[in-house]
Amino acid sequence: MAEILSTGSPEETMQKEGFLKSISESFKSLDRFTKGFIFTTLLLIVVTPFIVNQYLNTLQEAAGTGKDNLVTAISVAANSGGSVTFNVTRSIPYDKETIWVTNQCWNKDDKLVQDQDGAVAWGTTQSLTGTTSPLPTAGGVRCTAYVTLRPWQDKPLGDSIINYTPDSQ
Repeated sequence: MAEILSTGSPEETMQKEGFLKSISESFKSLDRFTKGFIFTTLLLIVVTPFIVNQYLNTLQEAAGTGKDNLVTAISVAANSGGSVTFNVTRSIPYDKETIWVTNQCWNKDDKLVQDQDGAVAWGTTQSLTGTTSPLPTAGGVRCTAYVTLRPWQDKPLGDSIINYTPDSQ
């Protein structure tokens, strides 16, 4: 005669044992190939952002070295009415990635009041000089701008950094 081993619905059992224990039991019941596949997939999901970040850092550092040096220079084109426009010069035509200018301004209490990125617009892909759209400086008493390939990393491209005082008129 058959014996009843457990009672209740699977949901009750899952609540009693706990979610992680349930997953652990399910994982243990899988064959070796499936366990390896799940482990490898999870490892790739965790490690991929670190690999991509390292690749992008290396790419930006390599942009200033080697035979085809990408060297940039920045200057203020216009500084009035609470905004500033920059001119950027590059040593070689470079159309692999967008070149950006990050503009940061601090108030008299040294509090960051402006932090804006603007893409550099080039006349053509072969142009060596480009300009940004106006970037805000309102509220700032001192500002710093720099050229970068990745504004989200706050990392200048070489020595292309300029410190200036904004014109607040």
